[in-house]
Amino acid sequence: KIIGMDGKKFTFKDLKGKVLYVDFWASWCGPCRMMFPYSKDLHAGFTKEQLKKIEFLYISIDKTEEIWKKAIEMNGLGDFMNGLVPGDWGSEIVKAFGINSIPRYMLIDKKGNIVEMNAKRPSDEGIRKEILKLIGE
Repeated sequence: KIIGMDGKKFTFKDLKGKVLYVDFWASWCGPCRMMFPYSKDLHAGFTKEQLKKIEFLYISIDKTEEIWKKAIEMNGLGDFMNGLVPGDWGSEIVKAFGINSIPRYMLIDKKGNIVEMNAKRPSDEGIRKEILKLIGE
């Protein structure tokens, strides 16, 4: 389970119906923070209609909720969907998806199927085309 900003737990299945671009990150990860401006630009490049079909989900593996929430504020991620997976590198989701380095990106289609376990970074122009294809454009 993933903990949301409101403290409620959710899973990828709860977000079925939208294409998910998932970003696994942590506050202490320099390369993760370097990708945030690209991610914001990628998001800004979609129309409002397209964004109704896409969810940018930032999942942190930080150790505490306090550190995580502070990092969201510092990195300007408050307008996006955020989640925390408790347990750091030992968390269930990290083990389930074989995440051994971050940043790590995943693409999940509207039906909840993982299309790409190791998707392109937001700095790679190709990711936009892949997302558009998944939303049917």
